[in-house]
Amino acid sequence: MTTIQLADLAAEVGAAYSGNATISGATHDSRQVTPGDIYIAVLGFTRHGIEFADQAVAAGAVAIASDSAGIARLTADIPHLVLTDVRAQLGLVAAAVHGELQVGGEAVLLHRMGDDAEVVVELTLELGEVA
Repeated sequence: MTTIQLADLAAEVGAAYSGNATISGATHDSRQVTPGDIYIAVLGFTRHGIEFADQAVAAGAVAIASDSAGIARLTADIPHLVLTDVRAQLGLVAAAVHGELQVGGEAVLLHRMGDDAEVVVELTLELGEVA
């Protein structure tokens, strides 16, 4: 199992953080949290994911990631990561936590270049023979 320290994750995605945690997984769905995960609370159309942070913590989340407005509403005393653009950084957080993402059995490598806004995604695919 791959793990990453919260401080290293913060440096990887260019985010502020508070506290210490060893993170082994990441999810934005509080119902899917497993022990060791960082729960990523996203602002939705009608509710903010931070409303489900206590549920995520009860399920074993060791840290919470959200925007500054979400973190300000956090009721649990838990390490956290403050993201400037949760939706834009969600993939970076997942890639940093998991190292290399797997899609359909093929590797997907994520690389950061320059600004946080500049993300290049390189897909590594085996195309096989074409008839």
